[in-house]
Formats: sequence, structure tokens, C-alpha cells
Amino acid sequence: MSTIAMTPGFTYTKGMKKKDDSKAQKILDAAAQIILTQGVTNLSTIKIAKNVGIAQSNVYAYFENKQTLLTNLYERELNRIDQFDDFASVLTSEHALNTRIEAYVHAVCHYAVTNPDSLTLIEAIKSIDTIEPSVAERQTKITSLLNEGIEQGYLKPVPINLMLATVFHIAHQHGLNIQNHQYTRDTYPLEKIENMILDAIKVV
Repeated sequence: MSTIAMTPGFTYTKGMKKKDDSKAQKILDAAAQIILTQGVTNLSTIKIAKNVGIAQSNVYAYFENKQTLLTNLYERELNRIDQFDDFASVLTSEHALNTRIEAYVHAVCHYAVTNPDSLTLIEAIKSIDTIEPSVAERQTKITSLLNEGIEQGYLKPVPINLMLATVFHIAHQHGLNIQNHQYTRDTYPLEKIENMILDAIKVV
């Protein structure tokens, strides 16, 4: 999917019409709120328009269709991860393999605790079969890192998608547990959660 550079942390994707950045962000914010409170299957442009206080036709003035809107929302959340805690540099670092993998796990866990709703949005949009955002370049870097870990005998020789799910879902659930007041950050320090994930994916 082609992208057009916009303001920092945001891009226009194919099917999105270049207009007022702030209005586009308000539309995406409204969509995010509906997904978080009502579920992705209950998202509609009518609800989005009502939340923003605009006509439904104005939503289509910015986004070609609902799928384009969801794709833009998905990629916005991925961009936020990349910019958080210098996450993107973890994947291109010249540091030792174990340092890069540990930094990757730390970055995901730290983001999950700070922004659990963002990961909820990513999960929700991924669950829609018709939504296939283009995240090839970023995903390839993560996959390459984990494959290198397997090849060097540092990580367990298991399918990469299972390893990714282990990192993502444990971190996300921990963030949700804190958000839902099941326990506090101090109850289970981030280092303990990171070590649990690393113990699950590293060769013993």
C-alpha cells in the first residue's frame, strides 16, 4: 500500500483524500472510541459522523470507505508504537542479538502498559478478515530479528507467528490488567513480565 507523508506520526494511505489533517484525526479518534466501547463490528460511518458532529458524507470526503478508514487507524497505531521509546531503532540497532531482542520485548511491554487501548485497537482491526493493512516493512524487520535469534540458537525453534503472539498478547493482557485495576504496576514490575516472556521464547 502506498503512503503519502503527512504530519509527523501520520500518513495518508491509498484511498484517503488529502484535506484537513485535524478533521481526519478527529474522524479516526471517533472511530477508535467506538471500537473501544462498542466493538469493531459495531463501527459505522453514521456513528463516526455523529460523534464528530459532521455529516456522514464528510467522512467519505476524507476516507474512501470504512475499510480505508480502518486501515489508516491501524497504521496510525503502528506508527505510534514505532515512535514510542525509540522502538523503531531497536530493530535496526547494531547491538548484540540478545540486547536487541530484550529491547524489543521491553519496548512492547512498556507500550502495552502505557497505551493498552492502542494494542486493543490493533487487535480488533486485525480480527476483521477484510482488513489487510500493509505493514510488510516493519513486520519483516521484527521477523528477521526473531529468525536471527532462532538461527543463532538464542530463541526456541517455533513458528514466528506463535512467538509474536506470545510477546504481543502477554504484554497486552498485562496492560489491560493494570488498566482494569486488577493490580497495579508495582504489583508486577515490568521487568518481571518481560522475563516471563523471554523465558517463554528463549532456549533454556
